[in-house]
Amino acid sequence: MGKTLHSWNKGAEGFFGYTAEEIIGRPLTLLFPPEGKDEADALLTRIAAGEEPGNYDVLKHHEWWDGRGYPLQIKAEDIPLECRLLAIADAYDAMTSERPYRHAMSHAEAVAELRRHAGTQFDPDLVEKFLQVISNST
Repeated sequence: MGKTLHSWNKGAEGFFGYTAEEIIGRPLTLLFPPEGKDEADALLTRIAAGEEPGNYDVLKHHEWWDGRGYPLQIKAEDIPLECRLLAIADAYDAMTSERPYRHAMSHAEAVAELRRHAGTQFDPDLVEKFLQVISNST
């Protein structure tokens, strides 16, 4: 990849110098044709710098409560509330859904996993609220 994401979140902790492929952990050819890699990298850089019109907060649902997520390594309440909630719901759905490469976890296993990662990956207060809501609906 020609360009790197060196401008991500200038002046703050971030993924300085990482390519888009390194951030998403997959070759961009899975998402874009080879001739589009530089354009995809440039788009991600503009989004992270706040230079691309539109609301890209959804990208922040991969941020971790403790700041070890991506793409910006923001943490705690700097992560928008909707993104913190989406991260929990998405993880629960992923764990309890069948995948071609593994069986679904049980509800109890998924609950234990969410609790295990509360305070590191997930907002601990939201995890408990989420679990209260789903326990009342099952």
